[in-house]
Amino acid sequence: MFVHIDRSLKRFSVKIDASRDDLNRVQDAARVAGELVDADTMWVSQAWLRGVSNYADDAIWQDGVSAMIEFAREHGWVRDGSDDIRAHVVWAPPT
Repeated sequence: MFVHIDRSLKRFSVKIDASRDDLNRVQDAARVAGELVDADTMWVSQAWLRGVSNYADDAIWQDGVSAMIEFAREHGWVRDGSDDIRAHVVWAPPT
C-alpha cells in the first residue's frame, strides 16, 4: 500500500496493491498511516503524510501540502478533531 500524491498536489489518493477482498487485512496494515474506513475511503494522518514523504525537509513541498489541506478543508475533506485528510482508495490487485 502506498499513498499517491500528484506532484502538483491536485490529486490525492491511496493506492493499495491488493484485491478489495483483502480489505480486513489491509485495514490493519493501514493503521500506521491513518484509518481505512471502507473499500473506497481512507483518512490519512496529516502528521504521517508530512513525515514520511521524500520531501519532509522541503519547505516548498510542505507549503504545497498546507495549501492542499486548506483546499480539502474547504470541501469537507478534513476530519474534525484529528485533521486527517480524506483520500479516495484505488485498488490495484497484483497480476
